[in-house]
Amino acid sequence: MRTPKTLLRLAVATLAAASTLHALESTAFAIGEEKAGPFMGNLKIGPAIRLDDIPTQFAMELEIAGALDRGNDAYLGFNPQFQFSDGLTTINLTATFQYDIELPVKALYLYPKINAGLAIQAPNRGDAALGFALQPEFGIKYQLVEHAHIGAEPISIPLYLGNNRYIGAVDAQYRLFFYGGFDI
Repeated sequence: MRTPKTLLRLAVATLAAASTLHALESTAFAIGEEKAGPFMGNLKIGPAIRLDDIPTQFAMELEIAGALDRGNDAYLGFNPQFQFSDGLTTINLTATFQYDIELPVKALYLYPKINAGLAIQAPNRGDAALGFALQPEFGIKYQLVEHAHIGAEPISIPLYLGNNRYIGAVDAQYRLFFYGGFDI
């Protein structure tokens, strides 16, 4: 059996914990907030894995997009991508469309996405080649706080269309991106 002193300590600790949680809940930086505004920016990194003639590369993407709807779910933007390997640099200058689908878990979103635009592949020696990049993607995003989110794109299949010395008629890679971003 617990002594009155132990019960008093337990009651004080419980009240302190409850008041702390209540104070955290009422702050602007509560976990699992809604998106802050119509603009989104992301920094993504990960591997671009060889599926065809293009070598495996380190990939980085900078993305900026604006919402097309009042719910801040449909985004149109620009997302330049930079990929590096020992012998080849790939630069994709693509436009993007993404649609966030909110899940029953608060502040958790799934999204289909499509990127399309210019692909530039430049070897360490030789001339660069131009092609067309088409990139279907699927991702998941969690809104940490009102102005910040994290996410992953476990499905990203860049397709490169061209017919020159570096880009075949159709070349492909598999990418896995992890990212952090902001909403304003």
